[in-house]
Amino acid sequence: MRLAICIDDNGEVARLAEGKKIVIYDSDSGTEKMIDNPGPKVTQAKRSAALSAIIEEGARTVVTIPASFCEISYEKAQQNEIKFIRLNEPIPYKNIVKNLTDYISIITDKLPENEIMKVNRPH
Repeated sequence: MRLAICIDDNGEVARLAEGKKIVIYDSDSGTEKMIDNPGPKVTQAKRSAALSAIIEEGARTVVTIPASFCEISYEKAQQNEIKFIRLNEPIPYKNIVKNLTDYISIITDKLPENEIMKVNRPH
């Protein structure tokens, strides 16, 4: 399984639009690859840019905290059959890798509506 985790400068889980790096962890090989998160570098569609990079890297599970996804990026995630490991708050990503078996047990294919950011869509 390839898992994506957006992280901040301290190595803690961050929102898609905010994490400077994305860790792609391959649980089969035990390897991790660190890539730049394009989200913070663009002026619009930050979450979608991050999600596109995750999909391009072949990850199909994303570690997420509340407000990581907006309606548009969540819809894109659903279309690409992305799964989620939901956390209530940021934690060091190394904790997730170290205790991955525990986190695998909470993988879900849906996020609660109250954790998805609303966007103003043009009419």
